[in-house]
Amino acid sequence: MQTSTGYNRKIGKGVFLASLIVLLYWASIAYFIPDVYKIAFMGAIFELLWLPMIILLGVLPIISFIHLVKSKFRLGSISFYSLLISIGTIIIVVLR
Repeated sequence: MQTSTGYNRKIGKGVFLASLIVLLYWASIAYFIPDVYKIAFMGAIFELLWLPMIILLGVLPIISFIHLVKSKFRLGSISFYSLLISIGTIIIVVLR
């Protein structure tokens, strides 16, 4: 049986990794591949992933904030960095 801190650490790492993946997806769409439909394969990947990425864009900051509250707002926690990445990704999506 695993302790709650080990479980929370695994969730925190998963949320952090998911935040990085969402950041890479939206940053690549916004800055590196401006016309995703120019290459058929890239357009297909974009079409398959846009809905899950939008859902994750809304859900991940909430999960990160909940874990940050549970960790008593420690600035060194992985939840804090995950929240920063999520907020940065939202800014990228909104401003682009």
